[in-house]
Amino acid sequence: MEPMPLEVKLGSALSLERIRVNIPAVFTVAVGGDESYHKLAAQRLLGLSQDEISYQAREIITGQLRAVVAQMDIDQINQDRDTFNRMIEELVGKELQKIGLELVNVNITDISDASGKIEAQGKKAAAESIEKARIAEALERRKGAAGVAEADKLRETEVAAHVADRDIGMKQAELNQRSKIAEIDATVGSNQLSLLLYTSANAPCSLARVPDSSRPAIRAGGRG
Repeated sequence: MEPMPLEVKLGSALSLERIRVNIPAVFTVAVGGDESYHKLAAQRLLGLSQDEISYQAREIITGQLRAVVAQMDIDQINQDRDTFNRMIEELVGKELQKIGLELVNVNITDISDASGKIEAQGKKAAAESIEKARIAEALERRKGAAGVAEADKLRETEVAAHVADRDIGMKQAELNQRSKIAEIDATVGSNQLSLLLYTSANAPCSLARVPDSSRPAIRAGGRG
């Protein structure tokens, strides 16, 4: 026999808190692979139609699902799905084995309760998730803004440092230029002074003519 998907719509099952719970689900069952399953299936299901086998399996599943719900409160059913599914597999699987069937898969599509507690928990969880997402988004935006501000500050610092280095370079270049000019002026002045001294030292000496007092003065005119 091929695996059979069985749709089960459990309604108004009483929880441990006496709150009515609705659990729609799909159970997939098949004849077990072991020899023991084959013997039980031959005893219980031989000669039955597919619909009759489905009906028997569905009745077993519904009864055991109610038994599981009765042992758990709403919070456990809604929030502790691992325990819920494990209990279903244990109780339902054990009873299906008695007719040679094994539970292949369980897919619970939705759970609701008469008090609306599960729906309220879902809305609360959704609201908390949305709020967390908004907070995370705000933090990311803040980080982004802080990063931009930090980058701007770093860029301004780098620009200021560049300008300062440029100013220092320009001032140093000006000082170097002045020093060079002063050095050239000093060299020129020294050369000019050397030239003047050299010229003075090597110029010919000119003697002034001194009147000869020993010679008589010649008078103008005739003899007296």
